[in-house]
Formats: sequence, C-alpha cells, structure tokens
Amino acid sequence: MQTVQLQVRHTLDASGRTVAANTVYCPFTARCVSLEDCGSCQHAHVDPRRGRFACAHPAVEMDPRDLREPDRTRVGQVMTRNVFCVREDVPVATVAQLLDSQSFSGVPVVDEQGRPQGIISRADVVHLCAEGEELNLATIPARDVMSARAICVEVSTSLSMAAALMAYQRIQRVPVIDQEGKVVGMLAALDVLRWLGEADGYLYGRGHTAH
Repeated sequence: MQTVQLQVRHTLDASGRTVAANTVYCPFTARCVSLEDCGSCQHAHVDPRRGRFACAHPAVEMDPRDLREPDRTRVGQVMTRNVFCVREDVPVATVAQLLDSQSFSGVPVVDEQGRPQGIISRADVVHLCAEGEELNLATIPARDVMSARAICVEVSTSLSMAAALMAYQRIQRVPVIDQEGKVVGMLAALDVLRWLGEADGYLYGRGHTAH
C-alpha cells in the first residue's frame, strides 16, 4: 500500500482572502484528483481523522528502482505540495509581504481557475522599487510586475526531464500543473537535491518549503 500525499494550493486574492484548493496525486493514473474522487475509489484507504490517504492498487506497488532512478520518478512524487499563489490583481505590496513572511523567493501568479499566468519574484519587486521612490506598491497589481513567461511541468513529467529543463532554462523553480493546467505544486532545485539524498538513504527534516 502506498501513501498518497495531500496537495494544497493557497491562492491570495486582492481582498486579502486566501482560498485553499485540495487535491491528491494518484500514483496509478499519474494524475491529480479531488479528495472525493480519491475517497470513492475502491482501492483507496482513507483516515478522515488524520486526513491520510493510501492506495492499495496492485499496479502502484513501489518498485525499489523508482527510488533511485530519476527517469522512473515523477515530479508529482517529489514536488513541494503546499504551494502559495497570488491572483493577478493582488497589489505588489501584498505580494512583498507574503514573500517576506514565508521566506519565498517567488510565487506563481494565477487566474481565477488556478492556471499560471506568470511568476513574481523578490527580484521583480526589488527592480520595481529601484525605479523610483515615488512608486506606491499598494496600487500596482502583480500582473504589471510578474515575469509573464511561466515555464511549467506536469505532475506526470519524469524528474530527469524536469531537472534538464530547469538546467537548460537556468531557473531554480517551476510551477507544477495538473492535467487541467492548474497549479498543484512547485518543483525547486532543493526538491531535486532532497530526492538525491533520499535515494542514497540520507534522512533530514522537511521543515522548509521550497518556493
């Protein structure tokens, strides 16, 4: 039986309200599904008190080679599952507060369906501030500052392919999307390094969110 990890997308809107969307990565289909769909599957084992899901489908029994071979490991198995996003109309001042409070280097900018429209990073905010002291960050929306070219990978992408893409593009992180194009996680260079360490049996804490 394989544990199925809960994924949470926290989306901050312009009013300051944060909306959470929960999904799980299905190891059998290599797709993201709702908690209801996972719970209704005949192979699912759900512990509602602890919010834990497990899959007993015989086809998803972990092959030991999957723990050591990046071409057999999927991004959905490695990514950071607790991801924070902002809507396009969120003021840059609010984004800066989020980046500072969570110690993030950047966050995806999404539309109302949760599909990525770009990325806004600490560097974007710093460059904006350097343009002049007269700027009011509370009146400038994230869409005007974000890097509009959001490079993404799907949950079913192999870890080796995702790592090659990040190296080729010279980027430290990419949003992870599901089959509907919605953000369900983030894959950072730190996540890849963690996987490499675990593949050789090294253990460590997972307190830091790679964003």
